[in-house]
Amino acid sequence: MIVQEQQGALEPVRVRPLRTQRQLEELAVCESMMIHRPEIDIGLEDQVDELREWLEVAAFELAVETGGTGSECRRRLCADVLACVRQLERCGITVLAGLMPAPRATFPGAPVAFISLAPRLRDRRPGQTVLVDRRRAELLAPEFD
Repeated sequence: MIVQEQQGALEPVRVRPLRTQRQLEELAVCESMMIHRPEIDIGLEDQVDELREWLEVAAFELAVETGGTGSECRRRLCADVLACVRQLERCGITVLAGLMPAPRATFPGAPVAFISLAPRLRDRRPGQTVLVDRRRAELLAPEFD
């Protein structure tokens, strides 16, 4: 029964290497972010935390920016985030990203940004589908009453 319940909660999420400004802009419209990193060495926690901070800053800045005057700032911000991703890659970590559909029917327009960090030895192929526990994403999703 427990296995059946767990399988029913799995949501397929297409992931690909995080490499472009367009990907970051897609992630920025999400209401929450989930970083999956079960096999990451504890010695890399600072770099993972730095990536999370950059992604949060980018989400805020890209969401509130308006008009064409900020395009240079937008490019610089995205370049900084992607530099952080490249730093993790130099440490042997693959950074993949995808969008998970809204986990709650009460707020259908709120996808979750899904970031998967894995040692290169367990590298996932670009365009691969990762199964994510929707119940975990529901905990991250905002509540609007």
